[in-house]
Amino acid sequence: KKYTEIYSTGIFFMVFMQFLRHFALLFVFTSGDFFKDPLPAADLYMLARILHDWTDERCIELLSRIYKACKPGGSVLLVEALLNEDGSGPLTVQLYSLNMLVQAEGRERTAAQYTTLLAGAGFTNIQHRLTGRLYDVVLGHKDEAK
Repeated sequence: KKYTEIYSTGIFFMVFMQFLRHFALLFVFTSGDFFKDPLPAADLYMLARILHDWTDERCIELLSRIYKACKPGGSVLLVEALLNEDGSGPLTVQLYSLNMLVQAEGRERTAAQYTTLLAGAGFTNIQHRLTGRLYDVVLGHKDEAK
């Protein structure tokens, strides 16, 4: 199986690799502009702290490109700091969101908002897990038949 990571910092990859070291998985790194350059076909795409930089429209654009490149039965794993569903916190995530507003086009989002983005790109069976740490995960799947 082939796995691709799209990331802004390598720390997530290093932690992920430590976890997966016991499995014989093939990772491929490609450079380029993920909005313009071709994305490699893969079974899993991992986006760590990427979508919070972008507007909803740009997120759906990127996720749609990933969906098209993703092999049937594949997935996309998002690593992001999730806001509470009512936006009330956690405080650190609210401050990150303010930072994104000032420095970039994006913002932090709730699990439901990430679900909407993933579904808008075609992903199904979307799940999220709060880790109890700063970063949480959201997983979307591409159906086997597509």
